[in-house]
Amino acid sequence: VAGWSNSWRRADELAFENELCIHVPNGGEIVYGNTSDGGLIDGSAHMMDPTMIPKLLEDMRTMHISYLNKSHDKRVWDIFKGIKMTKYGVWKNNSLYDYIGAYLGYRILIKHVEVKQDALDANKAQIDIELENIGFANLYFDIQMFIEIERPVGGSENISLGTGFRNLAPGVPMTRSITFPAQSGTLYISMNRADNLQKVYFANEADKEGRVCLGVMEKK
Repeated sequence: VAGWSNSWRRADELAFENELCIHVPNGGEIVYGNTSDGGLIDGSAHMMDPTMIPKLLEDMRTMHISYLNKSHDKRVWDIFKGIKMTKYGVWKNNSLYDYIGAYLGYRILIKHVEVKQDALDANKAQIDIELENIGFANLYFDIQMFIEIERPVGGSENISLGTGFRNLAPGVPMTRSITFPAQSGTLYISMNRADNLQKVYFANEADKEGRVCLGVMEKK
């Protein structure tokens, strides 16, 4: 049984980190030749079996890794740089090093958007936005999101999606819906920290202001 005076089994350590690091950041150094990684890296051969990549990434998600020190011991990072991803969507043919760097911490992805004009009231519309945190770790602060409607003429309007996104755990989709006045224009979404208003970027492609274009709405 795991305890503070006995050596922990790998499974016990991962279970502990999975529970604790929902609330606090986790990270540090990856040390070359460390045997506590479950045999993911063969230090003697200075290599890693590519078939172990899914297990490595699964462990990082379980541990909710937010940061890693790439300067402490560069030998493991050199191994990661030499491994090309053979799948994982847009990451195919990129290095494992690049993939891990992009997924440290949180990574909010807009997965699906649907805008509907009210069938009974042409002056009302509803937008449903499905979000998912595809990063390794949780958000450790609350964020606020805004829908911006940029009209063809007459300026723009911001509509708040509210807060309450701190519990957006990795791998668990969330849908947020709001009703707003129907109007023609281009719809954008943006977000920032609720405490200090610092801009936060989505995993989706965005403009220089950090806005993701959701599409164009035409009032009928």
